[in-house]
Amino acid sequence: MRQTGSGSIDPDELRTVLKSCLRESAISLPEEKLDDLTLALFESADKDNSGSITFEELKAELESFPEVMENLTISAANWLKPPATEQKKRHTPRYLTPAYWHNNSRKLLFLCAYACLNACLFIVAALQHAPGGTWFMVAKGCGQCLNFNCTFVMVLMLRRCLTWLRATWVVRILPLDQNILLHQIVGYAIFSFTLAHTLAHVINFVRLSQSEGAHRLWEYLFTTRPGIGWVGGTASITGVVLQLIISLMVVCSSTFVRRSGHFEVFYWSHLLYIWMWALLVVHCANFWKWFVAPGVIFLVEKLVGIAVSRMGGLYIVEVNLLPSKVTHLVIKRPQFFHFKPGDYVYVNIPVIAKYEWHPFTISSAPEQQDTLWLHIRSMGQWTNRLFEYFRQPETQGVSTKRLTASLRNRRHQKKTQEDMFNSVSCNGTVASNKDDAIELTSYRPNGPLRGSQSSHTEQLVQAERGEASQLREISAKLSDNHRFCNIKCYVDGPYGTPTRQIFASEHAV
Repeated sequence: MRQTGSGSIDPDELRTVLKSCLRESAISLPEEKLDDLTLALFESADKDNSGSITFEELKAELESFPEVMENLTISAANWLKPPATEQKKRHTPRYLTPAYWHNNSRKLLFLCAYACLNACLFIVAALQHAPGGTWFMVAKGCGQCLNFNCTFVMVLMLRRCLTWLRATWVVRILPLDQNILLHQIVGYAIFSFTLAHTLAHVINFVRLSQSEGAHRLWEYLFTTRPGIGWVGGTASITGVVLQLIISLMVVCSSTFVRRSGHFEVFYWSHLLYIWMWALLVVHCANFWKWFVAPGVIFLVEKLVGIAVSRMGGLYIVEVNLLPSKVTHLVIKRPQFFHFKPGDYVYVNIPVIAKYEWHPFTISSAPEQQDTLWLHIRSMGQWTNRLFEYFRQPETQGVSTKRLTASLRNRRHQKKTQEDMFNSVSCNGTVASNKDDAIELTSYRPNGPLRGSQSSHTEQLVQAERGEASQLREISAKLSDNHRFCNIKCYVDGPYGTPTRQIFASEHAV
């Protein structure tokens, strides 16, 4: 669309649109073919030969070619339109509209209850330690809120329990579908309470070092000499370490880290939660009372996950490399593995990364009994390593059983060629040794032919050669992008998502 905002389109702009649509649809087209398509479409739409077309003319022309519309995405339609006239800005924020509150009522009520509970915990703990002064009250109030939040953040990640609860009436009351968002909110709350808790204690230590003079500030913060804490006076040291761990986990879990292709940074830094809970037990005398029940459930979930993932031998039996660097994995489906649409699993492939588990949505239907499908887009380090691993030649280690894999691929190629040969129109002239009677309907003489017969024969020979070349080309592409293998993997899941209820919904968008 021209910069003047007239809404007209010239051939070069139409070519840019078509190229973007083809790229989004994962369709590869040579440049010269794209030029031919652009000019043909433009000339057909330009009824008045004005050298430019409007969006309405382009839309009408595309509607007359439904087969083109099926392959092109419509996402370009939004930015093809002329810029709309500037509308009046909405004065009411989206979060204050009735529609937002109606659609997010469970989440908002839950957040209100969560905020009220934290406020109550803070006030009660602060009043109990009123004789210690204002900053001491702040430190104790934040500490009580941390006892609750550092336990609640774990409850929100009990994936098996949440999957089970989604099948009960609880899903109509609690925002179970928002557990990841709530987990992030609680994480930021922990970070905020930790900063306030640390700052309040530092101010207290400054006052104590100035008034009493028994210990200096650095002794209060980095030594056990003041004897603060229920385990060898280690409250200050463990508090400093906890502040560093929590800050590191929050920074590494930020969106710009996870979405910038460094998921491994987020994954490994989040494993520090084990040290966080251990240090919290040592740091605070009452934390174990909050932690014991959810901690046991969390431990049981982890043990069940390890047992399920290691139960039976799971193997990747087939791999397809698709456009846009998508890796299609076909995994032998575990016995008694039942899932619903939209469920996801955690996958570990030791040849890619021995200790890393990554979540992916199951792309196959639950009715597919023998195999499990995963479509993995190359977005980060692990997914890129996965794609490159299967893209390299098979002799470089994709399968340890080289001859077995080679034989399997050769048989698959032979079957593909036979299917394609059978699909070619041969007018029923193909015969086999099972036929009782064979009627000769076409032949090619060995000697030279003359006239039109010779020309016709040469055309047949060229056509057959072209078909054979096409078969070899397609077979080579299938061999490069599709292969059978036998690679060990581990699967933990399945875990439920909001889409489990899609068939029970009245409307689906």
